[in-house]
Amino acid sequence: MTDIFNEYNCKIIDKHLKYKVYRVSQKLLTSLLKHFIISPEFQRNLNKDKIEEIYKESNDNELWYNTHGNIILGSIEKENKKINYYILDGQHRIESLKFCKNEFVINVQLIFFDSMIDMKKYFKSINKNSNFEIEYQTTDNDYVQDIKIYIKKRLDKEFAKAFCKSTITLGNRYNLNEFVNLIDDTSIKLFYDSNEKEFDDGKFLYDTICDINDDTLGKFDKLENQNLYFNGIDKNVFDYQFILALKNIKWIDNLLDEDQLVIFDKIREKKPKISKKLSNAVWNKYIGKDNAIGKCFSCKEKISIQYFECGHLISHKNGGDTTIENLRPFCSQCNRHLGTANFNL
Repeated sequence: MTDIFNEYNCKIIDKHLKYKVYRVSQKLLTSLLKHFIISPEFQRNLNKDKIEEIYKESNDNELWYNTHGNIILGSIEKENKKINYYILDGQHRIESLKFCKNEFVINVQLIFFDSMIDMKKYFKSINKNSNFEIEYQTTDNDYVQDIKIYIKKRLDKEFAKAFCKSTITLGNRYNLNEFVNLIDDTSIKLFYDSNEKEFDDGKFLYDTICDINDDTLGKFDKLENQNLYFNGIDKNVFDYQFILALKNIKWIDNLLDEDQLVIFDKIREKKPKISKKLSNAVWNKYIGKDNAIGKCFSCKEKISIQYFECGHLISHKNGGDTTIENLRPFCSQCNRHLGTANFNL
């Protein structure tokens, strides 16, 4: 991940897998503070008197700032690859820099966090001996976004091939983004609230989704005519064991209330076969018992008693019955063209 200090070619004086320490000009830092760096919700409020006190004590001197500890920022990479930057330690020192007339560079430590929860834990650890009450008021939305990112990463790692790769889904499978967005912010909040759980990194929700998926796979195995519930193009959900990737599996209500059943919607109906006896009855009624040649009900071209097809006026898909009253003799071309649509009389 390329952070903003790297983009500005700031000098790195120390680095680790989880952090970097940069030498940053006071002018650049105050500019970034205005446009990019924000204060997290759990950070204490600014004290204007303290800002003035620091400026006076520093005497606009680089040495003072460089001997009073690093400015510490936290960063979190969001789902859209955008990086958010937060002030964790030194917010009054940064604000005091706005008054400085001299130009100098100071140390800024940038720590990379996976979630807002991790950042809060770190903030608590560095302030446990402070004489002020820390405000832990991270908004629910911060947690929810962390949870959704966690869910997406786990699904991508363990079930990626079960999802449609395209952002425009052609079959009956969700792509990964569509699936994660099914679990909207309100549902996540209700889920944790109904289970009387505090927000975590997302593991509790992810494990529950996997439990629902495993249970749904077991129920699907007991269904008759399974081919009515998925297309061949979507068989990856079974190859990679994540059936919830199918759009016609309705499971969100079960997530919020385990008494609500997971619903399997058919994507096609099993068409009843038209027997030879019924076909002959249709021919006899609409063409005539003694006629070997007749006309297609649609295009009026010639058809024979040997090579005609019975088609529905009201399609089976739309609730039409397979009866003499709802069937007519068609040529094969017209019957195929009709498909699952109703015939317009």
